[in-house]
Parts: sequence; C-alpha cells; structure tokens
Amino acid sequence: MAEYRLSPFGSVSMSLFNRAFDLHDDDREESERLCRLLLGYPQLGDYPKAGCHYLLAHGTENVV
Repeated sequence: MAEYRLSPFGSVSMSLFNRAFDLHDDDREESERLCRLLLGYPQLGDYPKAGCHYLLAHGTENVV
C-alpha cells in the first residue's frame, strides 16, 4: 500500500486544525482565531476547511 504524505503546509495546517479542535471546549476564542487564520489560506485542504467551518458554526458568534 502506498504511503500518503502531507506537504509541509498540509502538516502545519492539520496540526493547527487539531489544536483548534482540541481547544474548542476550553478556549473557544482561541479555537475560532485558529480557524479564521486557517480559512484565510486558499490551499487549505477539504478536511480542515470543513472542520473549521464546523467549529465556527458551533462557536460563540454562530457565523460561518
């Protein structure tokens, strides 16, 4: 089976998304800040993009 490797940007963006997801219950402001930061990058992958939209939809402002 072929090994799947992320690009350097993909690795960093997934790491930041995972941090935003982990912080969502304890520090929503920081979680939302990370998501907004990530969504500003056009090369963001579909998985973290969808996840950030999900976190923002359930955030404090209820705006995606």
